[in-house]
This record gives sequence, structure tokens and C-alpha cells, in this order.
Amino acid sequence: MLSAFLKNKKLYQTLVVYLGSSWAIIEAAIYFVPRLNYPDYYIDVLTVLLAFGLVAVVYNEWVNFNRQSGKAFSKNATVGANIIIIAFGLATTYSVYNSAKLSYIRFEKSHADLASIAVLPFENLGPDSSYHWMGDAICGELINHLDNVGSIDVKSKSASFYFKNKDYNPVQIANLLGVNSMLDGS
Repeated sequence: MLSAFLKNKKLYQTLVVYLGSSWAIIEAAIYFVPRLNYPDYYIDVLTVLLAFGLVAVVYNEWVNFNRQSGKAFSKNATVGANIIIIAFGLATTYSVYNSAKLSYIRFEKSHADLASIAVLPFENLGPDSSYHWMGDAICGELINHLDNVGSIDVKSKSASFYFKNKDYNPVQIANLLGVNSMLDGS
């Protein structure tokens, strides 16, 4: 009976239509959610809902297949099973929504205190003062590499180099640049 159900052409037609529609909905959500400034977890919630919708679609196709094969299902049993699938899907979606929402709130709070850094130009303490360029190059490379880390706000090279050879201590520079970390070296 299961093998006959799996060979059912109508099942595959329904699955293709449902999966294609689900893919289009998720792609639209991926496009519109950031543009409407909704949190990213909306896409996760939508994906869970669509997954449970797939379970309901397969179940309904199975019921229709059995009815066409002459097996009788009471309407109450079918409706009851659909209600259970939908209730379980909504409960799971609510759970995913709440956990995703909490992690999103934690993410927002952690980014409210986003790590920020300014890399000050390195000083040449060596005997040959003609190598001052090396400290500047190292500072510039550090700024570039730190800027590629998404969770760190890095002040620009020009903002950091403004303080080169000026009489400021690192705490004053950090306050002026609005950063909570400084990198200084020689």
C-alpha cells in the first residue's frame, strides 16, 4: 500500500507545486525581510511553518489516495489529524519564534556594546629612524584585517593617524574617537 502511494503521480505533482511555491515564498522573504527591517528570524519561522505545511499536504494526499482506493476514512479522523498537525506545527513555530527572538534580542544587546577599536600608529624605537614606515604599514594592515571582522567597529586609518606624534594619552584618544579598545605598539 505504501509503495503504491509512493508511485502515485498526483503525490509528486502536489509535492512539486508545494515545494516550488515554498521556495518562491522563502526567496521573497529573504529579499523583503531585510528591506522592511524585520528581524532575520522571521525567515526561520516561515521555513518551519512551510515544513509543517508539507507534512499536512502529504497527509492529505495519503488520505485522498486511500479514499480513491476504496478505503474509508471518516471526515472526523481526517479533520482531527489535520488539526493535530497544524497545532503541532504552530506550537513548534511559536517555540522557534520565541527562541529565535530571544537570540536576536541577545544579539542586539551584544551589538549595542559592540566592540570598537582604534589602532594607533606604531612607534619606531629602533636605532634607525628611516624604518618609521614599517610601523605605519603594520598599523594599516591591522586596521584592514580587523575591519574584516564583522563584530568589531574599527576606526579608520586617517582617524588613528591624526594622533601620530601628538601629545595625547590612549585614554584621551579612546574618548575622542568613541572606542572602547585601543591598540598601541612599537
